[in-house]
Amino acid sequence: MPRFELTATLQATAIELNDLIDAYEKDKTPANKQALLECLKEKSSHAEYEVHRELAKLLHHYPELQKWFELPELKEHWEEQLKSYYPRERPAQHLLPQEKITSCHIVLGWACFKQFSPDEHDAGTWLQMAIQYNNLLAIAERHLIKKIAAKKEPTWPEQQAAMQESISELLKTAPLHKTPGYLLLAQAYLDMALLAYAASDQPALAKSFLSADACRQMAKKLEKSSEAEIRNVSFRSVETVINILFDPANDWETLKARFDKFQGIFFPQEETHTQSVEPPTLATVMAQMKSGR
Repeated sequence: MPRFELTATLQATAIELNDLIDAYEKDKTPANKQALLECLKEKSSHAEYEVHRELAKLLHHYPELQKWFELPELKEHWEEQLKSYYPRERPAQHLLPQEKITSCHIVLGWACFKQFSPDEHDAGTWLQMAIQYNNLLAIAERHLIKKIAAKKEPTWPEQQAAMQESISELLKTAPLHKTPGYLLLAQAYLDMALLAYAASDQPALAKSFLSADACRQMAKKLEKSSEAEIRNVSFRSVETVINILFDPANDWETLKARFDKFQGIFFPQEETHTQSVEPPTLATVMAQMKSGR
């Protein structure tokens, strides 16, 4: 992965922080810790994302500093930084703390993803950094890239292997993002089902479609506990079923109707095909993935 230029400013910041860290580790007095905390806050505080962008660059070069920015004493500080990110002209709709991802990672993930542009030479670096911080829109972008690449593979087994790689990654991140995470995973399984349909692989088609529907059901089940996760992916359109959350014309029944339509297309001669097979739970899907089946 390409590396950003190590500027004199970044080097000076690293030296300053390391000096304070060394002083604190040698003598863990309240005064030394407070000095360190104040410096950490200074390097990560701003009403605009540029400071967070530069911090992401710093941590790209000096990953050993990451743990210091995640000290428990900085939890409220990072929650305050979430307020720097909101849709234009709607500051009250800023990012929210999530249950399974630290606010530090949410902020840095968004700072990196805001820099991502497919046409830029360092686009891959920014995207990978955003993914490392578990930014779901960056993860969705990676899936889109892998789906496009998979479609270009000359044979179905190669397409299947490429899509399976993306699904395996999404299985790890879906629980972190709850409803939108499982909707993205549902999209990935639908993408696999469409390729299996084109290849006339009925077993793979059935498995992929049932897995997609299991993800849809899990996403709906988690909706009430996913307020923050839904809010935090609402800033930019994503061409997946995630959009069910943000399009006023859609709802869960509409999404279910779409799945029913897919079922009719995939299994036209067997209307009860998917009804005769018990839909797998997400635990079952994950177990199958781990076993490679």
